[in-house]
Amino acid sequence: MHAQKLEVPKGWNLVPVVVAAMDVSAGAVVAIQLLGQRAIPEQCVTSSVAKPDSASSVVNRKVLVPLEAGDPLRWSQLETTRAAEWLSTRAPKKAWAVTLETKGAASAMRRA
Repeated sequence: MHAQKLEVPKGWNLVPVVVAAMDVSAGAVVAIQLLGQRAIPEQCVTSSVAKPDSASSVVNRKVLVPLEAGDPLRWSQLETTRAAEWLSTRAPKKAWAVTLETKGAASAMRRA
């Protein structure tokens, strides 16, 4: 019985993550007041979830989807210009790259 009690919490160690401190609408710019911290089971935490040590990287980014208070912040829920920068640095010589604004962002590259 004692061994079974030790097995139950495995994988359920709590890890702190960044969460929405209140409901946030899509398009809102993240301010530090909109952020909170909550501990969730480590088996639910991947590299896609913002952690407290990277909270400053979340601030001043636009939220792409509505968030409810307590929702863990995922990097994919935040707008970034890095995708466009990445494409333009990878375009080979004699090629062009363009990012078009749609409901999200779409990129294309064409060789000359």
